[in-house]
Amino acid sequence: MARRRRRVIQAERLEIIDRKGRKRAVFGALDIFDGTPDLCFFDPDGNVRAWLFLTPDGLPELRFFGLDGATSGVLGTLPDGNKGQSIFALRDGDGKLANVSPPKRHRQRHKRK
Repeated sequence: MARRRRRVIQAERLEIIDRKGRKRAVFGALDIFDGTPDLCFFDPDGNVRAWLFLTPDGLPELRFFGLDGATSGVLGTLPDGNKGQSIFALRDGDGKLANVSPPKRHRQRHKRK
């Protein structure tokens, strides 16, 4: 009798490791945002380098992190009051905003818990 194959894997968290056993990526549900999905990428030293997630409002956001752990770039969608505009922000080596689109005066801040 043939065994029936499962077509779905269910888990609250999936960790991808490299050949040396180091965590390189995590896909899961964020408790801090009421279980919204997120995907985190790590460098070989275990530092977060990129993070893709949904805000509590369900808006996508992608963040990049420098070697010092500080946010170096953000790409996301602004809340409803901004007519679906996206935001793109980069920081220079000194941590100062180098490029922001749209300009600060035209956007509202994300609502975070």
